[in-house]
Amino acid sequence: MEKSLEALSMKAKALAYYEKYMLLMGILGQMLFYIQGFKILMTESAAGVSLGAFYIGLVSSSSWLLYGFLLNNRPLVLSNLVGVLGAVFVIVGIVVYS
Repeated sequence: MEKSLEALSMKAKALAYYEKYMLLMGILGQMLFYIQGFKILMTESAAGVSLGAFYIGLVSSSSWLLYGFLLNNRPLVLSNLVGVLGAVFVIVGIVVYS
């Protein structure tokens, strides 16, 4: 019995560390929006940037954000909140500089 409690404790610790890792990876993965947004802002041009692609990114990130809220999953919520804001940033840049 003691071994199974120890195994559960180790599994819980590993999961806690992995959730922190996934939060970091989720946020880093969403940086693509900000890289594109800053390029649009600095060049004042959205030439060659697809509004449709970033709209799909917004819908996808928004869906994952809602799913994260429903699961009460912090890494999903935070990383996709970053993604939603980034997608909006790019979309506004495309609309302003197209």
